[in-house]
Amino acid sequence: MRVQISNHTSVQADENAIRRVYAFFVKAMNLSDKLWLSLVICDSEQMRSINNHYRGVDATTDVLTFPSDLISGNKEATEEFLGEILIDINYLRNTNEPNAWGDRFIEVLLHGLLHLMGYDHINTQQKEQMETLETKLMTQYKQQDADGLR
Repeated sequence: MRVQISNHTSVQADENAIRRVYAFFVKAMNLSDKLWLSLVICDSEQMRSINNHYRGVDATTDVLTFPSDLISGNKEATEEFLGEILIDINYLRNTNEPNAWGDRFIEVLLHGLLHLMGYDHINTQQKEQMETLETKLMTQYKQQDADGLR
């Protein structure tokens, strides 16, 4: 299980924390530890450009995901690509909660991971299901931290 992190900003990312969140998610969702993830940390201009190119939306957003169709279920494979998540670090830093940058990053990363697993929020039922699972995962992750298990 690995995370390939590409940081295209001057903001320092805690790569160990990112890997801990991913490891937590893999375990919590009972996923194979053969899955690897690509995470791109970008700025608002990069995100706006990518969002416009792929979704036709000329605006930034907190997270974009690109699920892999390469997951084969091959038990002999050493690794399989889960997909790529892009996070706009500036979007997160502009939150009105000055001390929530770390938690907000974790929430957005978990949100992106759920998208890669096929969860979405297109309709009310899907949105409620995804938000419930996000809240549950975030609570469990914070509890691990409180227990010193991260």
